[in-house]
Amino acid sequence: MPADINSLEWDFLEDRSIPDDVHPNDPSTHLAHQVLEGNFPSVFTSQQSRALLGTDLPASDPRVAALKETRDYATFLASTVKETVGYDPSPEDEFAVLMLAIAALHAFVQSNYTGPYLSHEPTLLLPSSLASDTSFTHHLQKQILSDLSRDGEDPYHLTPRPHYLFLAQTLLDNTNTSTLSFQHLATVPWWRARASFLHQRILEDHSASLHTTIFTSLTSMRPLIESHGSRDLCARHSIELGLAMTHYGNDREALAMFEKAGKESGLEWALTGRMGRRTKFQTFDTSQLVVVAKSRDHREAGEPSAERIRDGEKIVVLEKQRTTTSSGGGGGGAGGPAPKTLDLNDDTLLEAISFTSSDPVPNPDLRIPDLRIPPLTPTLSTTPTPSTSLPLSLTSEDPNTPSPLTPLDSTILLGLTICIKNTNPDDGITMEEMAPYASRVLAHPRNWSVHSHALLVRTRLEAGKGRTVERSALQLQALVDQLLDDVDASRHNTRSEASSAGHTSFLRRGAVGEGEGDSATTRQRLGYAWQLHLPASWDLESELAARWVSLGAIKSALEIFERLEMWAEVAMCYGAIDREDKAAEVLRAQLEVNPNSAKLWTLLGDVERNPKYWEKAWEVSGGRYAKAQRALGRHWFTKREYEKARDAYALSLKINPLNQPAWFTYGCIGLELGDWEIAVQAFTRCVGMDQQDGESWNNLASAFLRSQPSRKRDAFMALKQGLGAKYDSWRMWENYMLVSADVGEWGEVCRAVQRVVELRGEKIGEECLDVEVLQVLVNQVVGATYPEGEEEARNRGLPRQVNELMKNVVQPIITADPRLWKLMAKLHLWRDKPADALDAHIKAYRVWTNRPDLETEIGAWRGACAAAEDLVDAYRSLGPREGRMGGVVCKDWKFSSRSVLRTLRGRGKDSWEDTVEYERLGELVEELKNE
Repeated sequence: MPADINSLEWDFLEDRSIPDDVHPNDPSTHLAHQVLEGNFPSVFTSQQSRALLGTDLPASDPRVAALKETRDYATFLASTVKETVGYDPSPEDEFAVLMLAIAALHAFVQSNYTGPYLSHEPTLLLPSSLASDTSFTHHLQKQILSDLSRDGEDPYHLTPRPHYLFLAQTLLDNTNTSTLSFQHLATVPWWRARASFLHQRILEDHSASLHTTIFTSLTSMRPLIESHGSRDLCARHSIELGLAMTHYGNDREALAMFEKAGKESGLEWALTGRMGRRTKFQTFDTSQLVVVAKSRDHREAGEPSAERIRDGEKIVVLEKQRTTTSSGGGGGGAGGPAPKTLDLNDDTLLEAISFTSSDPVPNPDLRIPDLRIPPLTPTLSTTPTPSTSLPLSLTSEDPNTPSPLTPLDSTILLGLTICIKNTNPDDGITMEEMAPYASRVLAHPRNWSVHSHALLVRTRLEAGKGRTVERSALQLQALVDQLLDDVDASRHNTRSEASSAGHTSFLRRGAVGEGEGDSATTRQRLGYAWQLHLPASWDLESELAARWVSLGAIKSALEIFERLEMWAEVAMCYGAIDREDKAAEVLRAQLEVNPNSAKLWTLLGDVERNPKYWEKAWEVSGGRYAKAQRALGRHWFTKREYEKARDAYALSLKINPLNQPAWFTYGCIGLELGDWEIAVQAFTRCVGMDQQDGESWNNLASAFLRSQPSRKRDAFMALKQGLGAKYDSWRMWENYMLVSADVGEWGEVCRAVQRVVELRGEKIGEECLDVEVLQVLVNQVVGATYPEGEEEARNRGLPRQVNELMKNVVQPIITADPRLWKLMAKLHLWRDKPADALDAHIKAYRVWTNRPDLETEIGAWRGACAAAEDLVDAYRSLGPREGRMGGVVCKDWKFSSRSVLRTLRGRGKDSWEDTVEYERLGELVEELKNE
């Protein structure tokens, strides 16, 4: 009986075991079983795959001759696939092509990211007459690497076995009309997104075309997944979407996706505080951050998933029982093989925090550090949860002996660490927040790749601490050795002999399809590879070299960087020891070997700061190397030659429009040149890529204000958005205050004034206030017409806001500016509080009389005289009015007025007796006598 193709492809995505004996004579089932178990050589050498790949074509075949001449492997592959399956392929034919693409994709991942060693060489995929031609295979690999370039961004030039990735991309490419359209299969877009994301990760920078493919494909799959897939499959999809978002810098959206994945998988978790000890000699308990997490109960018991999530609702469905084998399940079983984990062995620190008990901390005043990512959902949050508010299901979790997590749930916690790192400052608080997530994953090694990645996260967290830096470096070395031991033999075709010699492995190599001792099978390693942001082998080595640089071992780092041919890092190392001349010498030597390398010319320009080398890089790339123009743009920008900088950045952004720093600089150039259209365009792109970029929002608002005609409302909205990211920037709040006043958003003016005072009031006092804005704000309240009457309007709406602002925020910091007291008097008078208004006038007058330069500075004297006359007028108009306690405001207001005038005349007699102001004070005294 033939298998159901649709069920097979969904089972494959869910990593369900596909027994070969259920449909013993069905080729599709057998093929899916071989791919799932990681037996890729059997897949590539099967009769059907050899036909699809054209492996058995004779040398006399015109297509083979064309391939040898043009090295156009994509065209050759399209012709062999079309010949094999025809123009109207059956579901079985399409499934065979899909399985071949997946096998190639997984072979690439196995060869570069996870291991174990894959003995099958990609040259065996070629026609036999060409596979033995070493010259042809060498040039074909160079051509394939060139064909893998996207939007001016090149892949790592020593990428091992790029044939596999290119084969998968070509078979899954829906833009190539010469390949299959997969009319009968539903899950192809997901595999296309996976291949494109893997392709993106080997490029030097972001590619706009791959970005579009990844997110279009993943988004289109969501409805199908919710209707056909299990909860775990929905979670896998959300995790992969979140990882793609973090790669492109959309960390806030990624955080929401990881939290959504947690809901879908049934993961319950909370970041909370428990009492515990970190050192061996500690005699008292202190509060410690800990992640309390628990996987879905029925999965822990090994039962099949029986729930799906659709539109946020739980839908119960009947689902096939999972069949588990000794090597199946993606390594999700308890006690699976784990990579080498090094102990701390410190004389003071414990290996792990020792928590006092499993009971929540009873102290309600427990202080948990203020962590900064705001919660995006009510049930999942990266902010600490008070221990008394934990879900009931988590209160029984003992942090010392936590329950095992499923590997899928562990990947969610590891994904959250990426978001925490990318959305917070690179400081100790962030590291302390990330550590509990890694520790929770490391508590139970259940999958090789997941545990390896958790160890890598821990090494990064421990790199900056004196007592853990040694284990951090050694553990990273162990992870590098572990991966190189598995994949290094595959590098003989692309590295020198030195690159494959001298690697000491902490772990022995596992055979394909076997779980031997302390190693893991291919299926176990690949089971969750797509839910982890695993580094490639060369990236992991590069990270190790960077670690040696941080520890001062420059020579060791240089050896690694030179072997990896990462010349930018080589130049950095020589620069660190003040040997820029040596860096230039190395680059020139490489240019003699490869004179058409745009990257090398650009690096030489960076080292020598010579624009002619960047122009040469642009020339040899055929106008496709965006970094060369970005370097030229930076050069001209620092020289203040903004027209040249503008042209250079425009060319680079035309090729790679996903480079946010380039857009930001391009926008700044627009501001310098007064080209507001360019500035608006550039900063709009910046905030489109990162809505938390407060500087871009601020600059966008500036460009809106200066546009012709001025776009004040757009500027207001831009600043309002930017304050979410720059909440502590007093400059942005001041700009927001001014623009809000300009567009008549008086409530927002009050909010902005209050925030500015909160940020700067304690340090500089009343100088943080914009008196003109406050005058406009008070006049807006006092001069408005209220249909319901002023008495009704005083205690609601804007009048209430302004009164609370002036009374509670402005008044406490007034010291030396009489204009502020006059504003207070004006507001009190409007609120029918004459006694308070008179007090404000008195304080305004005293500001002038308390000035030490009253008798030496004419400006101070004139201001005091004007304030005295105002105070007399206030006494005259407010003194006889009804006061607070039933009497009048100031019964002896005439006497008080005369006292003010006489005292001021006495202080100014010696210095200002001949001034007009002095004479006016005398006239006022006489007027009071006659009243």
